[in-house]
Order: sequence, then structure tokens, then C-alpha cells
Amino acid sequence: MRVGVTAHFQFSVFSGGGATSVLSIAETMKMMGHSVTLVNLNGTQDWWEDMHTLKQVFPRINLEDVKEPFDLLLEVGNTLKSKDIRQRVAKHCVWVVRKPLLLNDIENSIFPVAMGQRTTEGISAVWCLDQEVFDDELQYLETLTRVPVHKVPFVWSPACVEQIIVTGK
Repeated sequence: MRVGVTAHFQFSVFSGGGATSVLSIAETMKMMGHSVTLVNLNGTQDWWEDMHTLKQVFPRINLEDVKEPFDLLLEVGNTLKSKDIRQRVAKHCVWVVRKPLLLNDIENSIFPVAMGQRTTEGISAVWCLDQEVFDDELQYLETLTRVPVHKVPFVWSPACVEQIIVTGK
């Protein structure tokens, strides 16, 4: 199966949890026998500022350059901007929620400074990392998205740490 995993190539892999989540999820899907491509959402940079040795592990494509739809696109963290984009780039899109969402959304309803646009129209399902998302949030996400919401195992890859050990940087 052709699987795309969304990525926002910016700053260091260690600038937050997003990059390591993307790499861990991509590595897990690859180990399961799928053909995995990282889908670049920002289009201005083709990799993070570090971990260049891992750059050869996964092919990359800018979102705008996707010609043949993926069988599955995993939208890690941020969602795509529209249903039309989803229909163009994948047969099925799944939003992967990697951190608690409810408190963040409540805060942003009072102080709407940090919340970007979220569009869930056209997603097939929501996968929530079991160690990061609380049970109360499952019902919130079902109401918000109107699609099946599932807890999935949190995965972590030592690849970044191993590269630091090998390369010393």
C-alpha cells in the first residue's frame, strides 16, 4: 500500500515532538511492508536542519507535486486545508492526533492566538496516540469530526538518537 505521512520540514528534528512522531510513524508503516513517502507541507525546505543521514531513508514529495493519490495519507498533527486537497492526494486520509486536544481547543476559544485553521471535512478516521490523548477527548473528536475515532499505540523510533551516536552530531 502507498502511504503518505505529512511532515513540516522546519528547524531541528528535536524542535518539538512533531518531527520525531512523523519519523516514528513512517518507520512503523515501512516495517509493516508499506511504501512510505513523507509529504512536505511547507514546500520551502526539503528536510529538517539536522539528521541529514536519515534523509535517504524516506522519499519526499511536496504536497503540491502529488500526482498519483496515495492509498492512505496520515495527517500527523496539523490537518490539510481542504476536502478538495484530500481528494486530490489520497484515497483515504486519517488525522493522527499526537497530543491532548481538548484543553488546547478550550484555551484557544478564549485566547485565539495560537490555533491555526483546522479542516476535518473529508477525513476517513481519526487515530489518537494512546499515551497522549485522554478518553474524554475521544467523544469530543467524534463530535467534532463525525468520523470513527480510534486509539492507536504510541510508537517511537530510536533512529534519531542512533544517528547522533554514530555521527556525533
